[in-house]
Amino acid sequence: MIINEFKLRSKNAASCTLQWRSSTATMVSWIFVNGKLVLGPFMPGTVDRSLTIPFPQGMTGVVEIHDFDNIERIPDAAIEILPQIQPLISWNTVDDAERYNLYYDAASQSLLRDYPNRQGLERQEVKCPITLDGKHGKWHLFHVESVDKYNNESPNEGERIVFWAYDLPVAPDVTVQKNQNGLYDFIVSES
Repeated sequence: MIINEFKLRSKNAASCTLQWRSSTATMVSWIFVNGKLVLGPFMPGTVDRSLTIPFPQGMTGVVEIHDFDNIERIPDAAIEILPQIQPLISWNTVDDAERYNLYYDAASQSLLRDYPNRQGLERQEVKCPITLDGKHGKWHLFHVESVDKYNNESPNEGERIVFWAYDLPVAPDVTVQKNQNGLYDFIVSES
């Protein structure tokens, strides 16, 4: 279901606050700006929803909010921009942070990279430094921790980011052979 009524308010020169009301607290939201996936799936567990998105002042664009009652459903707009295997990862800015550590997979806690804190932004955004495995669709978990000027990571749990990666299917190999009867055999095999 597309949300037709929402408010978009300027927060600073680089971002805006987006507010809307979902039909139930269990709805899963996907947010697009100019056809580009900005955030999703978003599941705050409340009917009234609000978040900050990158949307500079003076920019003209189309904002779409898609709500679904099932996390397995993906809006058509997301399917159009496949493959989704190297997403933009964004998180809320922490005022005292000097930099952020980006981890992949909560179980192994492997550090992907550290990023400097870009001042003046409400949300930090980076392109994923690795290409994700998206064969047949797969959930990936990222974890961001803020690091202060003394090189201490945040004592909080940081921000967890869940991403659904889906790669285009591998094109099959097709072999055509003429058999003894004069008919053709078509052999399709996956690479």
